[in-house]
Amino acid sequence: MRPNSQDKILSDFIYYWFAFLKTSGYVEMICNVATIPHFTAEKVKATPLMLPSLNTQQRIADFLDERTTRIDGLIAKKTRLLELLAEQRQALITRAVTKGLDPSAPMKPSGIELTKRGDRFPEEVEGAGDMIFITGSLRHFGRIQNGTTPASGEAKYWDGDVLWVTPEDLGKLTSDRIVATKRQVTEKAVEEVNLSVLPVGSIIISTRAPIGHMAMNDVPMSFNQGCRGIIPGEKMYGSFLYYLLKSRVSELNAVSNGTTFVELSRDELAAVRITFPDLDSQKRIADFLDEQTARIDHTVTKVQASIGLLQEYRSALITAAVTGKIETRLPAAVTQPAARQAPAAFKRAVLAAYIADRMCDQTTFGKVKFQKTLHLAEAHLGIDEVEGQYYRKAAGPFDPGMMRSVHSQLKKQGWITAEQREGKKGTQYRRGAKIDAYKTYFDRYFGDKKEAIDRFLTLMKPMKTKQAEIVSTSFAAWNDLLIEGRNPSDDEIVNLIWNDWNESKRNIARKRWYDALIWMRSKGIVPQKRGKHTKKKVKK
Repeated sequence: MRPNSQDKILSDFIYYWFAFLKTSGYVEMICNVATIPHFTAEKVKATPLMLPSLNTQQRIADFLDERTTRIDGLIAKKTRLLELLAEQRQALITRAVTKGLDPSAPMKPSGIELTKRGDRFPEEVEGAGDMIFITGSLRHFGRIQNGTTPASGEAKYWDGDVLWVTPEDLGKLTSDRIVATKRQVTEKAVEEVNLSVLPVGSIIISTRAPIGHMAMNDVPMSFNQGCRGIIPGEKMYGSFLYYLLKSRVSELNAVSNGTTFVELSRDELAAVRITFPDLDSQKRIADFLDEQTARIDHTVTKVQASIGLLQEYRSALITAAVTGKIETRLPAAVTQPAARQAPAAFKRAVLAAYIADRMCDQTTFGKVKFQKTLHLAEAHLGIDEVEGQYYRKAAGPFDPGMMRSVHSQLKKQGWITAEQREGKKGTQYRRGAKIDAYKTYFDRYFGDKKEAIDRFLTLMKPMKTKQAEIVSTSFAAWNDLLIEGRNPSDDEIVNLIWNDWNESKRNIARKRWYDALIWMRSKGIVPQKRGKHTKKKVKK
């Protein structure tokens, strides 16, 4: 929509008016049809509009801009807290199932030849004595079953008392246990369709669209073909096996295959190698994780409830403001013109100066590595101020305009100089005469992200140019596929790089790309579907 009379209708007010119509239920009501709900152009045109004077529209929009910005900031912080809690939960599970309850226990050979690599295991766990691990394929320690779907047109098979799990049910869970499902089947379906029914204490895992959602069942239940059921064997404690598989979701995705859609087959799941201690140790570890994850989950529930209340308050505030139910005059201090914001190019240059200051002493730090570091700072760390528009160039994702701006700003401010390496190809970066001047700005704009930036630069520092190119390209290709709505396997990521990036990528062995993806996961450098899709340079 575009106002056809700028002196009567303010776009910002219209935005908030439609936000009010959405939360009030108007849009849902008018679009509630038998097929797919559709807010057509005709329905938009027929939307009721209460239009106060232009000055009043401006006052309401300014008021809501200021108040919703505050609320959105709080929601963003709480959402980030949820992400950190999820990371903490996953790290806790991974550490406990792989090293026991004492992560500081020294490692020693078990004395048992279990794998070709001669794995090393914890010497002892406090209160448990020596803890020896067993390694083998999952098929030897659990029974894996396939699911199925009864004929949808057979009424005798549906709306019974037997829970029937789908990937959708697993994806909506907020706990480790599943006690209800969207649909149920009958005992007749179990008998005639030969549905698998899992006993209590089994594990149900989604093996397509997507792979890795899982839960334990507290009542007997069946499941469809998008899931697999695992009944723990006599050497496995169910809850421990559940946590062990939770720590291996990335690997489960990596071993899956498919053409039309990616799926983890029964045989692929059965072949997954697992390492675990004796039953008593499994139970102690599982009980510990039950207690610790319950605390984290309780905190998550409270944070989610807080976010819900903030969202409700935001909607109520918009409703009250646009319908004239509250006073929308801001305090004088708020209505004053906002302080001049630093241009994005300047903020980007401040970040670039910090990176160059930290890394210019490295002989491997040149123009290509500088660009890859800036790309990953934006794509991985979420530093939007970089504002890159990346093309699929030979050296990876590259934005020549952004780099010209960076070099221009660094030279103009006297922070960093760029010059030709003596007797060599490439660019050498050196600290400028005013190198210390950027630091105040860095603390102002990026102080809250300094710790994350430093951890990231510690990983980037020892990389050679080619390694930085591989990681940056792998990240961008992976993120592109996520933006396209796919859950890519490593094969799909590497195939995109080889076939649809730049022909020079074929000069790098496929194994190096696969190794890079494994390393990235181990360091937490995993795309989150952020930013823009990379572009291919069109030849004219």
